Amino acid sequence: MADHTPSLVQLPAELVLDIFAYLEPLDLASVAFTCKTLSTHSYDDRIWQPLINRNLPEPISEPAPLKTFRELFIAHHPYWFLAKRRLWFSDGEHQGKLVAARYEPKTGCIAAYTVAAQRGRHTLEYWEKDREVVIHSFNPKVMLDLGKPVLKLAVDGVKTDDQPNNEPSDRAYAPASKYSKEILMETAAEAGLYSSFMLCRTLPESGIHDGTAIWPPLRLPTPTRVRNDTSNGYQSSGHRPTRLDEVSEYHWRLRKWVEFNGRRATPRILELMSLRTGLPAALGMAGPYFAANLRSSAAGGMGIKMPEDVTTFASLPTDCFTPTPQKPWQGLWCGDYSGHGCEFLVILQPDKKDERALPSTMHWLRQWFRAGRRGSESSGSSYSSAQEDLSAQTASASTTIGSSPASAQEEGLTYAQPANEEPPEEILSLPEIPPHHPPTPPPSQQPSSTEPHAVLQGFSEMPYQRTLEEVTDYEDVPTGRLEAIKLTGDPNIPRGEYTWIAPDIGHGGFLRVADEGNFRGARVVRSAGHIAGRGFREGESILCGARNYYRQPSAKCTAWSYFLPFKPSKNQEPIIGGLEIYTSKTALQSQVEDPEFFQRYHQVVREEGLYAKSEKLVAWYLTAGFVARNGNAGSRGKEGEGVIISLTKMTCTDRAKVLAVLRDFAPWVQAEEPGVLTYAIFTRPKAPEEVMLFVRYEGTKALKMHSAAAEHVVVVKKLKELQKGSETTLWREVPDSFVEETEVGGGDARAVQSKL
Repeated sequence: MADHTPSLVQLPAELVLDIFAYLEPLDLASVAFTCKTLSTHSYDDRIWQPLINRNLPEPISEPAPLKTFRELFIAHHPYWFLAKRRLWFSDGEHQGKLVAARYEPKTGCIAAYTVAAQRGRHTLEYWEKDREVVIHSFNPKVMLDLGKPVLKLAVDGVKTDDQPNNEPSDRAYAPASKYSKEILMETAAEAGLYSSFMLCRTLPESGIHDGTAIWPPLRLPTPTRVRNDTSNGYQSSGHRPTRLDEVSEYHWRLRKWVEFNGRRATPRILELMSLRTGLPAALGMAGPYFAANLRSSAAGGMGIKMPEDVTTFASLPTDCFTPTPQKPWQGLWCGDYSGHGCEFLVILQPDKKDERALPSTMHWLRQWFRAGRRGSESSGSSYSSAQEDLSAQTASASTTIGSSPASAQEEGLTYAQPANEEPPEEILSLPEIPPHHPPTPPPSQQPSSTEPHAVLQGFSEMPYQRTLEEVTDYEDVPTGRLEAIKLTGDPNIPRGEYTWIAPDIGHGGFLRVADEGNFRGARVVRSAGHIAGRGFREGESILCGARNYYRQPSAKCTAWSYFLPFKPSKNQEPIIGGLEIYTSKTALQSQVEDPEFFQRYHQVVREEGLYAKSEKLVAWYLTAGFVARNGNAGSRGKEGEGVIISLTKMTCTDRAKVLAVLRDFAPWVQAEEPGVLTYAIFTRPKAPEEVMLFVRYEGTKALKMHSAAAEHVVVVKKLKELQKGSETTLWREVPDSFVEETEVGGGDARAVQSKL
């Protein structure tokens, strides 16, 4: 019996088009190869127009400058994602760049322009709670810099020649394909300035590990990421896609360079379209990017090519920065950063399941964030009840010498002080600062119920009194976290870094309801942010402000090294250790008595309960060894790893002989082990049996090499015979630490004093 089932080609054209509307472009291309009838249907613009418009915020009705929508789609395939994602931010060092991409119907180009902002009208006023704080209000004018496109893809853009593969150094280059080629762009009117566009290959999640250079950083919620380091100009198969399924729709790269060759005029690429096959020779392009083994001088005259710059751009999913009724604060924001001008940042309100762990550099602030309010459900939770909670949590914490807060132990390696042991004789006593008490109002003005006064975080004096009404939270409040991350930055806080975090904007993080000025009625919640400082390198929150203070000449502090445990324990409170070296005992004592920073800092610490245990300061004297190489050791650990510190405390049977062994060994370390940045020996007059050895390493590799050295093994053997015992801890140094050369005081150890 004959089969009377109609075939696809027998269906009415309208039904065929309805079916084809569900197909993707590559599927339509496959259908076109089956037969002439289906090929004709697959070319219909009623199919291709929606395929283009789904990538555009504003649909187009004409395919100009081309004849059909199919031709227009193919001309910009696979680059339509540029206009679809719209906003892109770059990895340019420190500052970065924010650009907006769009399709321009008049020219048929996909172009991207820098997003800029002018400060506009602004005002400065003192905060009525503390006149040292200035509130800066401004009205920015955000605009596109239309005079100079960052990206410009024309419908007839020129692609580069195939990647070279005839030299040994080129074997890892990506195979030539439509997706691995660069597109030359006409974005600069100046002679000698060139740029090209390239696609990026998605980096599999299995290839992302600690220390992997990627863009954007993990703190930004991009679905995919790309590798961000290269030794061959981003030409290898790990950077460039060779198939469509390898193309990242969240990344692209821009290559820029300067080249001069004879008297060549402005790079008018479109005028050379008829010479496409001889383009490299016509333009005199040098290097392996556009033609194998071609030098600029091939076009005649002397060619000069300046070093190039490659920038990686990334985009964020629209839903992570689009405000909603449940997430009203998330979005793209413009901030005025004083001398740095306007910068752009994204504020995220991630769902609970998407929240990442707080940065490791903020672990020491966990107590501040919790503030004794864990599990709080009451909108009327008062400051006093929170403080009682906090006291109960920390009452049983153990003591550790030379660290704060002192409740975590590094796998049995920390210097734990037994409860029945007397504190060290030379612990520096902090000057007593009387607690702050608000002025008592006249009886007629006193409220019926008053909560204990609490100093607002970061300020030592607050000229107002907290009442029960002021510390009572609203009932219906948002929950979750707010994260502010810079999309553009400056040398102090670069692009891609946190600028502040509020871990809990619900009841758990509530501080008070503002009653001042423009903020009246607003909820104030706990947060922490980076303090701006030059030379930012994943800086520790807040600590970098102390670094800048102690680096002043008046501080007479030659070393300021703070460190966190090498392997912090998950079940114990965070711990911070630090070593400060001063030029004299007088300089050290003047810092302890300093009211501007030291006393003010410790007053806030006490009143806010930021330390689980009291800070212990022990004075040591630099006796032998070296503190820094070539005058300044800085904090130059291996990238991604940081400086490693080992701290060894020895109890000696004969301290003089121990010091003699270490004095003889230190010059060998300084001469033969460049990976050892510091090898300093300290003693305490009031502890005649104790010696402390403080060593800074460039990384774990340097630590292992030092430990395995035959000379070190011999020294360890000698020291064991002269000790009652020793304990060693390993730490990671805070990147903002500084260490400078310190002379040992010519026989008088008291000439240089340190504080641990």
